[in-house]
Amino acid sequence: CLGLPEIKAEEWLYSTFGGERGEYLDLPKIEIGNKREVKKQISENKLKEFDYYHPYTDTRGLTRETVDKFRIGYDRLTESITFPVWDEKGKLVFITERSVKGKRFNIPKFADKPLYLLNFALRENAKMLMVTEGQIDALTAWQYGFPCCATIGTPSDKQISTLNRCGI
Repeated sequence: CLGLPEIKAEEWLYSTFGGERGEYLDLPKIEIGNKREVKKQISENKLKEFDYYHPYTDTRGLTRETVDKFRIGYDRLTESITFPVWDEKGKLVFITERSVKGKRFNIPKFADKPLYLLNFALRENAKMLMVTEGQIDALTAWQYGFPCCATIGTPSDKQISTLNRCGI
């Protein structure tokens, strides 16, 4: 805690949040989901809910052609740009969001993240592939003619394995 030795960290926690050393609370058990609870595929019909264009994509330099090709949408309820995420076989597995009002991202918890846009590179028989962390960076690369995928954060071992066996 804060890089402090354990005793100092405990003192800080107790003075900041209250309680006494050795005191335990009997709290109800909280059930936390796991990766198996995430659906492996969702219907493409879900994308119709977000079939709106928002000027935020212009401010990020994305053309309408790019927005349309990769089915970027807008969720009016959360005021967020939506990014459909397919696995390498082209199955829609989830949708991420980025707020147009701030820098809030929404990525489904416990999701086994595929490589964003890898399915397009495979479908178009790309010979080379750029890899970025962010989805908008990958979209921008595509826009400039460079097939690209995004790890949507820190790359996982599974993503690295997928890259190694994808043949690009």
